[in-house]
Amino acid sequence: MSDAGGDGNNGDSVPYYLMPVAAVLGTYAVIASFRALYQAYQNFKYNPQTATAKQRLNAPKPIKSSQFAFLIISIVISIVGYGYVCALVNNSITSSTVFDPYDILAVDPSSDSAAIKSAYRALSKIHHPDKGGDTKIFQKINLAYKALSDEVARSNFEKYGHPDGPQTQTLSFALPDWLLHPEGKVAAVLVLLYLAMFVGIAIYAIRYVQAADNKASKAALDTSVSAADPAYLASHLSPTSTHLDVLYLIATTPESISITSKNIAKAEELRKEKLKLLKKRNPKKKESNEFDFDDGGEWADDNEEDEAAKVAAEAAKKAEEEKRLAAAQLANATGKSNEPANIKMEGIDDGVLGQKWVEDSLKPLKMWPPPNMNVLEKQTFLDTADGKVKSALDHPAVRRNLCMTMGRLNSNMLNSHPDLVAAGQKQLIDPTYFKSTLEFRQRTGLLLEAALRVAMSARSYRLAKTIIETVSIFKVGVFDSKDQKTLEWFDEIMKKQYGEDGLPRLVFHEKGVETPGEDEIATDDVCSLKLKIERPHAEPFTKQKIEMCKKQGIPPQIAMQTYREGWWVLVRAKRIGQDEEADAKLKEAAKTRAEETLAKNPLLQALEAGSQKRLFEEEEENTLSCAWPFIVSNVAQKTGNVQVKFKAPAVPGKYQFLINVKSQEFLGADQEFTLEAEVLDKEDVEREEDESDEDEDSGDEENDEEDDDDSDDEDDDEEEESKKDK
Repeated sequence: MSDAGGDGNNGDSVPYYLMPVAAVLGTYAVIASFRALYQAYQNFKYNPQTATAKQRLNAPKPIKSSQFAFLIISIVISIVGYGYVCALVNNSITSSTVFDPYDILAVDPSSDSAAIKSAYRALSKIHHPDKGGDTKIFQKINLAYKALSDEVARSNFEKYGHPDGPQTQTLSFALPDWLLHPEGKVAAVLVLLYLAMFVGIAIYAIRYVQAADNKASKAALDTSVSAADPAYLASHLSPTSTHLDVLYLIATTPESISITSKNIAKAEELRKEKLKLLKKRNPKKKESNEFDFDDGGEWADDNEEDEAAKVAAEAAKKAEEEKRLAAAQLANATGKSNEPANIKMEGIDDGVLGQKWVEDSLKPLKMWPPPNMNVLEKQTFLDTADGKVKSALDHPAVRRNLCMTMGRLNSNMLNSHPDLVAAGQKQLIDPTYFKSTLEFRQRTGLLLEAALRVAMSARSYRLAKTIIETVSIFKVGVFDSKDQKTLEWFDEIMKKQYGEDGLPRLVFHEKGVETPGEDEIATDDVCSLKLKIERPHAEPFTKQKIEMCKKQGIPPQIAMQTYREGWWVLVRAKRIGQDEEADAKLKEAAKTRAEETLAKNPLLQALEAGSQKRLFEEEEENTLSCAWPFIVSNVAQKTGNVQVKFKAPAVPGKYQFLINVKSQEFLGADQEFTLEAEVLDKEDVEREEDESDEDEDSGDEENDEEDDDDSDDEDDDEEEESKKDK
């Protein structure tokens, strides 16, 4: 028998060069399909109505976009191309392979059916897979016998050259054997191709991960605090710093300036690109000697025609506005809103509001330029764009940060301003400015936490109190937390939203200071301030949250889980009465404590001596014993216990413990009270305990001696009785 898998002499007609093409098309179709499914999944998960500001900034590319349409078209083309190429190669392989049943069965064309059947049985015994034969050869033997014994198969063989009929295909989507088990040069080419694709996919994956890491790093950098920022804050803050001082310093930290400078540079590049595009679309008109006469309607001869012209002009203006809004919505839906031509920018597009509008709106309120900038008066800042050193308002990034700060402190006025409301409805908001404000607010929150850590490290009550109040006014968006009108406005907002009982306040039912497990407080003990707290606003807050969830179609559990209500307990200790010796000891103890703090805090160690002295210059009554935060994460929680641990004073005496409870969420909710307690000298307490222990020990020894005497007497009596008996 000749080779059952023989390819004949037409193997050169097989387009081997198309085999790698099929591999590339198939691989691309699979990868692109996964990419399309992932994008569709992202869009399915994304809900613009419930998305946060950060999620909206990173919204997935919409399905109704040219990018997604191109992706789907490329997948379809690659699949059809793969099927066509596979069919072409398969047809070529089939046509190049000569199917000769007589040669396969090793019989003469003149052989009768008995000889053919005998040859078939003999070959089947040899090549049957159950007897260790080759499956492909056995299949060919079967086909050859079928072609010579079956009338239909013989007819197909005589007509098409194969017992199964015509073997040509238009499209073939099955994975061909020559891709799974390539041979010869094709195998080498495909191996190299698969290897190249694997390397390419690996490089893409590595770059994707690196890009994701860089993006995450940038996001973390943009929403985190670098080491330079706390050092800058620590070197400029002091116990006498005001709320504005804190915010001005946060606006001018090195990293804040760097991030805003980059945003401004990107906006400037975008501005230039947009101007180029507009210049191409709207070239200058040719100069003409004809006058462009505009009488402004003053020479109208017919009032009716003039009125009709006004109506027509208004209708045209309205139609143009509707057209512009439709175009903006289409750009958002198709993912083209981020193209330079579609981004609205202040100073280029008419009616668009941005930083300049904010500054102009703050001027009538005397909030721009920013008031009371004494803390920045002597400071200068390097502008990396031109290498010049500039003052705060001359530096573009510092100016923008200060504008965003003042805009936040006056957000109640700005957000309700008719111009901003109208611009928001018409989508005439400059995103290069207003999107930066979201990022800036996040960074300010983190920097306020860093500033608070500086204050707690220095044990400065006044600075910690100021920073916590700054957190609340920046969150709420007001200029002064102590202003009576502001407090009344905030109370009205709370009552309107939560009802008459919805004012956020804490009620303290139990208050006490003690050393756990002891009857008295001794110097340097770890004391405990125990508070039993009630939240009267828990019920109205819970009702409002549930109603809001029902309106928005959100499960109430989600709103409950995301609730956060932050409070701070600030504890100070003030010695009652005058005692020069005790006062000297307190000062010495404060000095020792400051030295210990500096030794443990590298940030404070790096400060200049003047900055260190300024931070640690607090008097006894303004020195923090403890700053303790507690978070209410269950909006429905009505009561709870808070235990604040702190170290007792180092000098014995009678003390007033000054307790301040401050909110970082609400205005007018702060409370303060005092508790008095006697602090005993630890050495005296230990001496008394030792003496009492000695007294107990001596008493035990006397009792033991008495017991011994009694036992001796009993022994003597027993001896006398025994003698009498004898």
